[in-house]
Amino acid sequence: MLGEYVLTQHDLQTRRSKYDSIGMGGYNIDIREVEWVAFNVFRFPNVQREVLMEGYVSMPVDPYEIPYRSLLPRQNESSNLLVTSCISASQIAYASFRMEPQYMIVGQSAGVAAALAVHENTPVHEINLKDLQQRLRAKGQILSLEH
Repeated sequence: MLGEYVLTQHDLQTRRSKYDSIGMGGYNIDIREVEWVAFNVFRFPNVQREVLMEGYVSMPVDPYEIPYRSLLPRQNESSNLLVTSCISASQIAYASFRMEPQYMIVGQSAGVAAALAVHENTPVHEINLKDLQQRLRAKGQILSLEH
């Protein structure tokens, strides 16, 4: 989904704080190999046949904040949808986000946000973010490493 905010590698590595944080992510950027390829590898004086993994990436990241905006489609496209598994993210960012703990974190956050939207009779894009964050914290959600 291309939504209100696209989570990118920068958000995982350099711009980790978000004003609309709904939880923390913290898994490596982890992309499985595209294919395995056999090559002759020259190590003087020998030539060895080796299998190389093409496309494999594994890079550690520090904990990062997940922005509420990444769960939202563009407001002019839909005003009553929260997306929890196919969030608005680049391929690299999604390679970190795609783990079950993050799915559970955004699932709980989306449920609380949806309840707020119904209670406030407002689109999910217009709920009170401070109220959402307060309710999430009250339920034990960690929104930031800084308090």
